[in-house]
Formats: sequence, C-alpha cells, structure tokens
Amino acid sequence: MEKLMDIAKKHADQVEIFSIDKTNKSLKYTNDIPKDLDYKKSSGISIRLIKDGKIGFAYTKNLRDRKQLVENALKSLKGGVEAGFDFPLTKSIKNLDTYSDKINNISSEMMVKEAERITNKISSRGENETLAVVNASESSLRIINSAGSDLATKFSSYYASGNIIMKGSASSIGRMFVNKDFKKMPDKLLNEVLNLYNQSKNPVEPNGGKMKVLFMPSSSITYLWRLLSGTSGENLYKKVTPLADKINEKVFSEKLTIYNDPTNDNLPGARSFDDEGVKTKSYKLIDKGVFKKFYNNLNYAHKLDCEPTGNGFRSGMWGGDEVTLRPSPSVSHLRIQKGNSSFKDLISMMDKGIIVEGVLGAHSGNIPNGDYSVGMSPGIYVENGTIRGIAKDIMVAGNIYDTLKNIVAVGDTNYFGHGGYVPPLLCENVSVSNK
Repeated sequence: MEKLMDIAKKHADQVEIFSIDKTNKSLKYTNDIPKDLDYKKSSGISIRLIKDGKIGFAYTKNLRDRKQLVENALKSLKGGVEAGFDFPLTKSIKNLDTYSDKINNISSEMMVKEAERITNKISSRGENETLAVVNASESSLRIINSAGSDLATKFSSYYASGNIIMKGSASSIGRMFVNKDFKKMPDKLLNEVLNLYNQSKNPVEPNGGKMKVLFMPSSSITYLWRLLSGTSGENLYKKVTPLADKINEKVFSEKLTIYNDPTNDNLPGARSFDDEGVKTKSYKLIDKGVFKKFYNNLNYAHKLDCEPTGNGFRSGMWGGDEVTLRPSPSVSHLRIQKGNSSFKDLISMMDKGIIVEGVLGAHSGNIPNGDYSVGMSPGIYVENGTIRGIAKDIMVAGNIYDTLKNIVAVGDTNYFGHGGYVPPLLCENVSVSNK
C-alpha cells in the first residue's frame, strides 16, 4: 500500500487507499440434509484521489500493476464529481475487542453438527420443513491516506439461524444469533421458533381494518429503512426528508429511543473508525421520541457545513463487496432501546391484531416520505390475547411517522434483525387489509 501511495501522491492533491481481506465459511442445512457448504476468500484494494477539487475512484482485486490502478482513478476524474472535503488525519482511536482467534477453529464438521442440532430442536415430529444456516467469517481492513492516517482493524463474526417454513408457502418463522466466535445458538431462541410455529400453523382469514400490529425484529426493515432514510444527511441535503426542520422536536412515541452504537464491542462488527478513517462515536438518533441528529459522511458533512458523524461506510442496502463501493452515509450499528414487556405480555395487549414475522415488498411505497405497504411473510393473527393462526393474503400499510407515534409497548429483548439490534414493537391503529 505504501508503494501505491507514493505513486498516487505524485499525481493527486490527496490520496486515500482502502484494503480488505475476507474469509467466509457458510452452510445451509435443509431438514436433515446439509446443502451449500461454501468457503470463500477474497481481497481487494480501492483508491480515491482528490485533484483540483474533483474526486476519482478505482479498485482492483489483484494489485499487479499499481500505476494502472492510479491511472484508472485519474481517468475517473473526468466524471467531474466534486469533493470539497479533505481526507482526515485520525490518530489515538479507541482500542476495541473485535476479534477472536477461535473463529479459525470452526471446522466444517462443527458447522454440520450445529446445524443438525438446530434442525432437531425446531423440528416438530418431522411434520415441518426446516432451514438452518451457519456462517463464520473474519475480515481485516486497513486505511491509509495522504494526511497521515494509518488505521487497521480485524474482526470475527459467527452467525446462526433456525427457521421453520410455513406449510404451503415460502415464508418462515425464524430467529438469528450472532457472536464473535462459535457458540451454540441458545435453546431459548429455538424454542421461540417452535412454540410460535405450533401456535400459528393453522390458516385463518381475518377481516381488515385498523388494529394493533406487532413488528418483530425480522420485519424491522419495514420501519428502519424509512427511518434511516429520514435521518440521513444525504437526504437532508437533497431536501427529501420530512425531518428537515425537526431537530429537538418530538416526532415519535416517547417509548422509542434509537441510537448508533459502533464502539460496543460486546457484539461483532464494532468499529472505532469508519471506512473513511473518521472516528466513530455513539449517539442517539431518537431520544424518547425526540429527533436528535442527522448522520453523514465526509462528503455530506462538507455540503451541510457540519462535522462528520463517523458514518461513512462502504455498504449497500443489501450488502455488497466493500472494495467496489464508495463510502456513503450509513448506520451500520443501530440499536433500539428495549422496553419491559415480554412477548407474552405483548400478545396479551392485542385485542385484535397481526404479528409481523416477515414482510414482502419492503421497497414498496415512498420510502423518503415514510410510506410503507407490505405483504406478510408470514403474518400471524391474534384475537383477545390469543394467537389464532397464520393470516392469509393480508397487507399492512401506513406511514412510519404516524405508526411510530402510536407505540403501545416495546419488547424486553433485543434481537439481531435486519438493520440492527432491535426489540419487538407493538403499535396501534395500523391499517390491515385482506385481498
């Protein structure tokens, strides 16, 4: 990387080099059959150049020709993308516990054995189809720039999930578990999956109308996607957020507190700096319903004339290869503050409602405006505090700026879900329709 830096500095005002190495082992286990045992190893380097107020970008998966990589980045300057920011000088970062060398001890045999155990735990006398997924990965990344930053980190991650496929559909009830090294998926999570399946496997056809809706963590993308769109500095700059003039105003229920927590190394993936070399920090986006902050990266911090929040990450909405992506504003370590209601308590509060275990069409609706209209995958009908069965052919629709004002209760357990670590949220007066 140092040789590449020396070459690039001769042709540009500022230079940033990003490198990453990743290994990943994964296994899918359907019913009693191991499938898709996969091992991948990848690496790459990307470079960003700033010259005459313009920024260029290029990447390679094999650094055989450093001069060619620099030339490719210089050619991309013709795109005329402006860069008013400077690459930062970052030193004295927080030392985090992000890596366990035990991740290297996870063998294929261990993964198969754990997937088999998960499957056995959630099987109901062989009458249901099951899917277990086990994944172990480690990554190391380094960022250097012409300002003098030289930052590196290494992290490990272990992931497991257990899912029961609902009869006659592709939807499922499942739970996910993450850790920094191998650990058996807790029986508590697996029992939740089996118990909920057994209570809800019979199909029902409820009437539509306004009712309570329990958003489980596996369906949290429904509101998190829209909320993160609304709190993005990019969308503030583009004037497409309803929160433009709402800082320090109450916009949601006082039961809702959401924060960015990148330095919490009790969980895998903690970061003391983002993918632009900016120090990360913990802060609240929403504090007891009050909107507190927009998040940004170097580019949008400059455009908005504010300090960067350490949220410049190379990540797409659905993942992607980091080395091929440019940094953009992203909240990669989101948490919702848990409440004090157990799952049983939440169900007892529902006179009539739907448990949203998963959704179809999360992309539907005007996302920047907060609108959503999603199918259930699956949705489970509750009446008088009792689960009646899986609801057929229903949709849930609304606007998160209305829905999240009407939070009845927040679950007492945070789960790893789509977008962060979140508890179940019970909301009222949500529109439910059937076909």
